[in-house]
Amino acid sequence: MCIGTTSMWKYLYNYQLEILRALNGILPSFTMPWLAWPFHDYFNTLSALESDTLEFFQTLGESKEILENTVIIVMADHGFYKGDYAKSEEGLIERRLPLFLLRVPKRLTRFIPNVESIIEANSKQVTSHYDVFKTLFQLSQMGKTHLEKSKLDEDEIGFGRTLFESFPINRSCEEAGIPGQWCACNLPEASGGNWIDAGPKEVLQLHPEKPFVVRPPKGKKQLGS
Repeated sequence: MCIGTTSMWKYLYNYQLEILRALNGILPSFTMPWLAWPFHDYFNTLSALESDTLEFFQTLGESKEILENTVIIVMADHGFYKGDYAKSEEGLIERRLPLFLLRVPKRLTRFIPNVESIIEANSKQVTSHYDVFKTLFQLSQMGKTHLEKSKLDEDEIGFGRTLFESFPINRSCEEAGIPGQWCACNLPEASGGNWIDAGPKEVLQLHPEKPFVVRPPKGKKQLGS
């Protein structure tokens, strides 16, 4: 799919660079490109983006002023869910632990000492997109208050923790707000059987003798409820 003679994703990458240059120094600002086509339904077509993605990050890497003011997140909302790969152990894990890459500028350490080591330690704990939300909310407060003191009210914002604060060791899926069916600790068999994805409050039949009931986390409320 193209816009004129330019591929859709190349156009979006160029547009993002224009936005980043225009917003540089205007804090806080957010921009979010969402590239789902052409690889959403076809596993191998992801390679079509390789050269343009490399060029985008190389150009961004040459823009030191932008990098010094920008938190970069590359993330997915779910793993690949079609074909044999989706039924493999790796595929089942990926659907529960979708891609999430985070780069923070060095200047963030002025507000949060040891932020890079904190993020690295948190990467070994259970995290969820609720934590991403709380992290973005914290960043949005930079223009109002000192970032380190920008604490979030859990009852007001919903469950989740900012990635810029140390997580408890051995954090559970329930504590992270992850429904049981999406917890990587509760994988169905990688092959054979008839497993299905169930919505919240439904029953996920992993094995005939082991029904698994999915419930919202105890004592927590969903965002927006």
